[in-house]
Amino acid sequence: MQTRYLFIFFIFFISANVQKTFAALDTEQYNAIVDLQSTLKQTWNLANICLGNTNFISCDNSGTIVKTLVFSNPSDNSVLNVPDQLLIKLLNLTQVTFSANITFNDIFWTNLQNFKQLTTLHIAKIINLPANTGLYFPISLNSVVIDIMQIPVPQTLLQFTRGSLILGTSNTGPGLMYPTQLSGPSLLTSLTTSSYGGGFQINGENFVQLNSLSLYIGDYQSLGYNMFDKFPQLIYLFIQASSNIIGTQVFPHSVFTSLKLNNFNCKAAGKYYMGTPTINFSNSPNITSVFIEDLDLTSAITYPGIQTYPNSEVLFTLQRCKVDLSKVDFSAASYFGLLDCNLIGNLPSNQDYSKLSKLDIVGNFSGTVPNEVCEVKSSLNLYNTLVSSLPECFVCEWGGYQCKMVNNTLMPYQSPSCNNISTVMSPSLVPTHGGELIITGYNMGWGVFGLDNIQLPSSKVYIGNEKLSFSAPTGTGKNKNVSYKLHGPTLPNLPSFLGTYSYMPPTILGIMATPENINIQGDNFTPLVNLINVTIAGIQVKPTTSNYIGIVIKNLPSIIPYYTDVIVSVKVVVDGQDTTKVIRPASGTVSASLEFPTLTSSGGYLRIIGQYLTFDTTLMSLTLNDVSLTLFKAESANSLVFSYGPIAASQTYILNYNQEGTLFSESVSVSSQPQCQVVQGYCVGNQSVCNSGYTGPDCSSLNIVTPKPTTNQSFPITSYQGLLQFNNQAIVIKYTVQPVSLRERNQAGQTIVDFPLSTFNLTSYPDADQYTMNFNNSTLVVIIHKYTSANSISYSGGSEFDVLPSTIRYQTGFSAYNFSSSTNTLEIAYQMVMESTETTGVCGAYDSNDMTDYFYGKSKINYIDFFTRVNKKCDQNQMSGNTIYSLSYPQVLPYKITSTLTFQAPAWFPWNVYSSDFDFNLLFDTVSASQGTTKMAPVCATTPSPSSNIPCQGNPVCGGPSQGICQTNGTCICINGYTGSICDSKPTKIPQTDPNPSNPNTDTETESGVGLHISILSIRELDFQGKQEREIPINGWTLKQVNSTEKITYLYSSTLFNGTCLLNVTIDYFNQDSVVSFAGQNSTKLAGSIKYSAQITKWPFLKQINQLEVVFSSSIKDTSESIDSCTHKTIEYDESNPLETQSNVRMVYIQVNDRTFSTTFNNLAVVDGIPRQIRNVLLPNQVNDSNTQSNSLIGVLTPHHNEYIIIDPDFNLLVSYVDPSDKEGSICSDSDKKKLTKAQLAGIIVASVVVGSILLLMAIYLIKRTTTSKILIGKMKSKMNRLK
Repeated sequence: MQTRYLFIFFIFFISANVQKTFAALDTEQYNAIVDLQSTLKQTWNLANICLGNTNFISCDNSGTIVKTLVFSNPSDNSVLNVPDQLLIKLLNLTQVTFSANITFNDIFWTNLQNFKQLTTLHIAKIINLPANTGLYFPISLNSVVIDIMQIPVPQTLLQFTRGSLILGTSNTGPGLMYPTQLSGPSLLTSLTTSSYGGGFQINGENFVQLNSLSLYIGDYQSLGYNMFDKFPQLIYLFIQASSNIIGTQVFPHSVFTSLKLNNFNCKAAGKYYMGTPTINFSNSPNITSVFIEDLDLTSAITYPGIQTYPNSEVLFTLQRCKVDLSKVDFSAASYFGLLDCNLIGNLPSNQDYSKLSKLDIVGNFSGTVPNEVCEVKSSLNLYNTLVSSLPECFVCEWGGYQCKMVNNTLMPYQSPSCNNISTVMSPSLVPTHGGELIITGYNMGWGVFGLDNIQLPSSKVYIGNEKLSFSAPTGTGKNKNVSYKLHGPTLPNLPSFLGTYSYMPPTILGIMATPENINIQGDNFTPLVNLINVTIAGIQVKPTTSNYIGIVIKNLPSIIPYYTDVIVSVKVVVDGQDTTKVIRPASGTVSASLEFPTLTSSGGYLRIIGQYLTFDTTLMSLTLNDVSLTLFKAESANSLVFSYGPIAASQTYILNYNQEGTLFSESVSVSSQPQCQVVQGYCVGNQSVCNSGYTGPDCSSLNIVTPKPTTNQSFPITSYQGLLQFNNQAIVIKYTVQPVSLRERNQAGQTIVDFPLSTFNLTSYPDADQYTMNFNNSTLVVIIHKYTSANSISYSGGSEFDVLPSTIRYQTGFSAYNFSSSTNTLEIAYQMVMESTETTGVCGAYDSNDMTDYFYGKSKINYIDFFTRVNKKCDQNQMSGNTIYSLSYPQVLPYKITSTLTFQAPAWFPWNVYSSDFDFNLLFDTVSASQGTTKMAPVCATTPSPSSNIPCQGNPVCGGPSQGICQTNGTCICINGYTGSICDSKPTKIPQTDPNPSNPNTDTETESGVGLHISILSIRELDFQGKQEREIPINGWTLKQVNSTEKITYLYSSTLFNGTCLLNVTIDYFNQDSVVSFAGQNSTKLAGSIKYSAQITKWPFLKQINQLEVVFSSSIKDTSESIDSCTHKTIEYDESNPLETQSNVRMVYIQVNDRTFSTTFNNLAVVDGIPRQIRNVLLPNQVNDSNTQSNSLIGVLTPHHNEYIIIDPDFNLLVSYVDPSDKEGSICSDSDKKKLTKAQLAGIIVASVVVGSILLLMAIYLIKRTTTSKILIGKMKSKMNRLK
């Protein structure tokens, strides 16, 4: 009984759900269907409307909306009108079909505009249409079909119907009348219709989108339509004449001038005759297919019978046509099909069949096939013919796949036979990247085969049986042999043939040189560099890589020393074949002269200047009284330096420069006096040229590479501070450069207007910062260029200056300014302060001099120079002018030198833009300031100046004089390879470890049992106040390893946010000391150190003002967990910004026993390609420190980015020579977490707690007040509490 009830419940459940699934038609639509069935007497199944009316009704997937509807004739065959008020309720219809007995009111055609999804309207019969039919068709409607329509066609139907229109294809008589012309453009793309009684006589000019026309012609009157060329976009044309037509009309030759026609199909039914001597498509460039049926091509036709557009590929098919073969030009098409035609005569023997790819003849042909037909490119196929013999070329392929011979009962052939084959390879020069080998002869067939009788993929037919080709492989050299076969499948035992060819010799087209590489462009080279010999400027060089069109050679200054207007001879030999070419600019005339007309009797160097000079000594020479001089240095195509030996003074010599036969001569004199003053270099003429690394006017200085200065956000000030070591001296030098005044002055030097230098607007670029300030309807622009590499730079006024790494250039500009007087000037003054933090044992001096293109000043403290260079040219309204400037030294102290640089811009009439430059560098000078200069005697300090020195940490202080130098601000400057906050450590190598395949964590252990750990825990998104909005853990890493001599690199990649954000982490383990560049700054990474680089690309910020925090974790651990172990942690802060005191971590030192794990956090990141300042903040540890483990958790805060951001911390392992137990804040056991040093314990035991507290407060106050690199100190208070 229970089973029965369950079964009944199951059946009920199924029935209920079936009804719910299939009977949920929208109520309004359901009612409309019911009423339409009743009104139009349909036989629909109303019990299951959507699924029970196959071929009549269909619904959407939900079963709630009717999509297609087919109305059949009323059940009693009565004629009924569409009830528009019911149909309008089915607005979601996409297709609707009406039978012949259903008629329409005018409102039906208007209501169609409401059917926004309707695509197809099919009506079996129309007896009337409103004049505006089509005007209200919805945009979605793209197919209208009216089977029977014997009334005039409204223009609007033709104009506003989109897509396809089919009219009257079931008509059997006249009535369907088209207008003779449309009054406006039509939207139709396809029209299919019939014509009776001349109903289709329309001019198609306004069918501007119609590309397909199909016309069924029912009577004689309609047969004469001949305006197909009026349809401007017609591509496909189909014409079918009724076989019941009485009489014939001339073939509609307008199709021949339908310029865009591509496909023409005409079923003539014998009702057309040719009114022209040819089927002439020669003016139809787009025609590709022609099919004609039942047309007489004998009576009016003359040769060539068929014409096509030159060089076109046309498929031409004639079916059941009468054809005189002698009148047909078989070269007019790429394919000819003669299907069941009445063929008169033989295939012509005097024609070129090589342009014909394929010829098919089916039935009713008993003529001959001449030998010329062998020229077809692909095949001759004969079906059901009475041909009795074939040329031998076809017999050679009998039974093969190439030519099909089916049911030709009179042919006697049973198997392939080929007794007369001739083949020879034409003399061929083939490109080295491979090319075409041509063979000629007769009876060769239609393909070239390998020795395995398989057709070669590269086989090609030019002329069937007479000219074939196949590809030669890549290669080089001469007289190469190749074997090939013919008729492989049909005559597999036919012997192979041998051909000989050679590869083309190399060709040189040009050359492109860079400091790194020389690229020779040309052709017929080879990727096999061992087969290539290259000679450039008479020097044989070895290629590094090559391909067929290029050769790459590692460049050296001795090969191609410059890269503009190069003239050089190049010889390339490839596998014994060579070519030589002199590379030269497209235009230009050589000129040459001696720059400085006096030589030195002791010998030296001279410079030839000019245009389009060459360094190639195979093309030029320089002689002095017929003695050849040696090219010393080719500086450019405008400057060559030659060396010469000792020569007699007081004599005149003839100098001859000869370049490719063009001779330049001049007389020179010789003096016994040196041409210039130089310390580390030589003279070329009267100019000093410094030896490598040296710089300065007399080549006495070495450049100092310093970190790129940070950008001030509101003022164009540049500052630097750093420890500099030279000539066994270490000194901390700092400088500041900034504008200090802007004023208008009169001729007497009096100030007319003094403009305060307020806040500037900053625009930053990768290597420059632009500051702008508006004043008195003018604009002051100061651009600070920060050069990181040596280069030649264009300055204002067209001056060219060489800059060194760390050169800082100030470019000052003014826009239009309203002067009080035309004799006034606008003056801007810059103050430059150089000083030492040491005030004893230092000397100061300055020097200055006027050079050809610039004026320089040098502030000197000991062996350090602050070198300032003032450009003597300026821009005045984009014209070069002379700079009005002054450089003074109002204050010169032993430890501080102040200089003032002033620029004066004269009143600009008519020009209105001014620009001038100066730049500066720090230099090591081989001459100390203590020796004085040509401008002044030195100012030296031997006694200390008053100061409030702060004691440094360490015992001995800063590790002692051999390890560090104590600064007056209480910090240590480490020397001789020592590092750490108190200079107690030296770097050692982090042990190499295998990469973690699942995440970019680094875990390794030293031989002494010290474990090291580095990881990126997560990425946090913070709001502008630092509040966390979300934290994203990182999973799904992929790893790739790259090894080199310099380093081992682990590349980790992961994606976040469904792949829209990419995270790349690069871990570099350095095998050797390496210089690494990041954010425009160079740094040295020691062997055995680790550098992490993290790039985040396209993070989807929740807000534009949000920032990211990348959390780095590091730890050091005594893996033995000895109770005797001690740990210590030191945090150093970057306090270059006084507003962020103790908030920007620079260094982290975590120590266990004698090993210290250090982390350096950069204060710069690369944001969308531009270096930007960032902050590194100390986060609460997730694991407490102990006597065996010290941890660090740092958050790297990065600003909002659009594309990407890159951060770059690094890690080092140090050997520390001061035990942690002797350092403040050490942890030495679980029961004694914060332990004081042994010396401190002895002192504190005899002191009172009160006195100790006072000392603690004083120490904290002094450290916070004066220290610039602070060290975290453990809570001394807790230690003293333990002593109570």
